[in-house]
Amino acid sequence: MKVAPYTRRIRTASFPHPGTRVALDAREGALVALLLAGHTDASAARRLQISPRTVTNVLRALMDRLGVNNRFQLGVAIGQQIPLTARRNAS
Repeated sequence: MKVAPYTRRIRTASFPHPGTRVALDAREGALVALLLAGHTDASAARRLQISPRTVTNVLRALMDRLGVNNRFQLGVAIGQQIPLTARRNAS
């Protein structure tokens, strides 16, 4: 396995501008809220009555819209949009 392409991809990963906001539809918002509350993909899928594969697809679509390459970057990008008070209430 070659590491160089992955290293290059990490170095060129771009986050959206800090002021960039993305509108979440109802399903995306519910999924993000469940994951923020500590649910796994599987438990969030059960709660939303969707398949785990759909969870993966929704997260991938969000990553594409925000221009991020992994779930960590997605969490950072979405976390920048959530007011601090909402984050405290979710815990």
